[in-house]
Amino acid sequence: MKKLTNGEEEVMIVLWESDKPLSSKGIVDVDTSLKQTVVQSVLRRLLKKGFIKTSGIAYSGPSITREYEPLISEEDYFSNIIPKSALKKVVNNFITNDENEEDLKELYQIFKDKLIEKDQSK
Repeated sequence: MKKLTNGEEEVMIVLWESDKPLSSKGIVDVDTSLKQTVVQSVLRRLLKKGFIKTSGIAYSGPSITREYEPLISEEDYFSNIIPKSALKKVVNNFITNDENEEDLKELYQIFKDKLIEKDQSK
């Protein structure tokens, strides 16, 4: 899997965080730092690369627009672009440098749940 450009990642993050398909205007409404023409260009590239699909047609005022949704989850994408050899370093760096107790508790819970899941599948 190829790594996305920064612009492609920005658009994908908006799509991943949305609970419904979004049009290019919907993406710009969520992340106002993005420009409509840039988003439209990025969406075409993401379609071509197979990261998103057109999920439907909607109205945006008097115009008809396409809506998009991701074909790959955020977790799958990032787990495929971060080499396993670097993963421990990333986690260790996060734990060492993150002073937010809630983030650490959330990470702990993820590890704990995964260990329980693995034990139950034995």
